[in-house]
Amino acid sequence: WAKEAMARAGVPTAASRAFDQFAAAADYARSRFNEGHGVAVKASGAALGKGVAVCSELESAMEALERMLVHRELGEAGAEVVVEDRLVGQEFSLLTLVSDGRFFSLPVAQDHKRLLDGDEGPNTGGMGTFSPVDWVSEELVQTTEDQVVAPILAAVPGYRGVLFSGLMVVDGRPFCLQYNVRFGDPETQSVVRRLGAGFAEALSAVAQGAPLPPIVALDNCAVTVVMASAGSPGSYTKGIPIAVGPLPEGV
Repeated sequence: WAKEAMARAGVPTAASRAFDQFAAAADYARSRFNEGHGVAVKASGAALGKGVAVCSELESAMEALERMLVHRELGEAGAEVVVEDRLVGQEFSLLTLVSDGRFFSLPVAQDHKRLLDGDEGPNTGGMGTFSPVDWVSEELVQTTEDQVVAPILAAVPGYRGVLFSGLMVVDGRPFCLQYNVRFGDPETQSVVRRLGAGFAEALSAVAQGAPLPPIVALDNCAVTVVMASAGSPGSYTKGIPIAVGPLPEGV
């Protein structure tokens, strides 16, 4: 649904098709690899960060499609999938407060979704974020607002709340990977630590559909690190206590 909305609004995003049958999805994925594209296989439903497989080889795409459409490992969340062209670039996240057509974007954050260091391992719901992001310029944020934020808000008149835009920048151009209509996790943990006076008032204004007051962005840095049990994002043990010990010298 989101990809269809992006297409109608003219939002730049990766080419894609949706499927609920393995054979048709496999044929499409094979055709994209034959044309020189990698693909991302995405569960159409909410899958707690486990519903995206970024595939640089056809074999891994087939495995992801089998897990979702044949073995139903994600249940109803993966009963329909989106197969889209893989975009290669740098990612950032933009959280925008929206109040009846008016909007204000908060400081950007960069999320790291792969489980292991060096962008290795499976995708997760996010292993950590930081803000600010030095390579994201004010001009890039403005371009993102013009091409990704404003068009989708025009297509959904009257929307009020938070618009989360997940973005991939390819050759300097932002492409929308996903929208969420809520604060993004774990980006929000880093972003809110960089907000000063006016944030609470802005949230109140959004709730009431009132004009947005200015929000002070602090001149600081914030980092969020996610701890996960072994086996995540697959099968993992829950309920393990986290003990906070003394920090290493110099930290």
